[in-house]
Amino acid sequence: MVLKNAKAKEVLIEWGLLSITSFFFYDVVWIITSDWALSALGDCLFFIADFLYCACLSGLIIWTSASIVRLNYFSQTSYKRQLLLSITILFCNVAIAIISENLYDLLVPAPYDSFEEGLLIVCFIATFSSLAHSTQYYSRLISMQGEQNLATRKKILKMQLDPHFVFNSLNNLAGIIHENPDDAETFTIRLSRIYRYIIRSIEHDLVSIHDSLKFASDYVALLDIRFPERIILQTDPCLERIEDEGIPTLSLQLLIENAVKHNMPEDKGKLSISIFRQGNYLIVRNSLRHPGNKNSIPSFGIGLDNLYERYRVQCEQVPTIRKTDTFYEVQLPLIRIKNEALTDYRG
Repeated sequence: MVLKNAKAKEVLIEWGLLSITSFFFYDVVWIITSDWALSALGDCLFFIADFLYCACLSGLIIWTSASIVRLNYFSQTSYKRQLLLSITILFCNVAIAIISENLYDLLVPAPYDSFEEGLLIVCFIATFSSLAHSTQYYSRLISMQGEQNLATRKKILKMQLDPHFVFNSLNNLAGIIHENPDDAETFTIRLSRIYRYIIRSIEHDLVSIHDSLKFASDYVALLDIRFPERIILQTDPCLERIEDEGIPTLSLQLLIENAVKHNMPEDKGKLSISIFRQGNYLIVRNSLRHPGNKNSIPSFGIGLDNLYERYRVQCEQVPTIRKTDTFYEVQLPLIRIKNEALTDYRG
């Protein structure tokens, strides 16, 4: 209902502006240049009739243009369709202007020979309005298609996360079954709870920092079944107070998964993961172990690439990677949340 009211208001404003512009060229210009027009200023009825005529003509032109652009044939953005639409609107509106001017001249004869001038003016008005309508329509259509393409790209990127998570979780489960079959049931139950949240949240572009941290904590607890007491997660308590900023969905899960994949802790080793804020970035830092990790988890290899692409389409920024001899760090740009309905994580 609100959208309909806004659209109606937009049309009324357009009608009013075109009516005033038409009247300006149809009469006001001639008042300045014509001796008769200056002497006829006292005849208000004549100018009222001209204004009503301009308003009716403007309304008819707007209605005709809107009716033409609603045709399914012109719903494509090809060059030929755009050219044909412009020609069709122009032809119809000029024809309407010529017919209207002839009828108006019969109903309200001008006291001086002004038919040719009036016809020229209404044809100019029709031409200007036609070009404006066709340009506005295709600009709006291109914008809508751009938004649809962006939404489709986001959806494809998020769809990659589902098999990526399942694939890596099944690899962890296989390792648990091989090493400690008794823990496999516990792992499966916790995995099902986390996966339910993933299904609910994957439709959203962003997730709050609060929910991200809760999910990261539960995900590390899940991995702890596979690597008991070997993954240490540290988070800055100040992050809980961030309310109007977020990150792409499942970002922390991807980074934690990546840290474990490349730095799988050995029997006596520890993997430390720290999450804190630094300026406008959320920092995810993990300790590094020596190369030669023969127990690395196989992967699709799309985790970080997926995260980069989702950032590009969401805010035109990308994460920054910093690596030293002792740690590997990913800096995630914080994105302001604009009234987006976020899924609460209940674990």
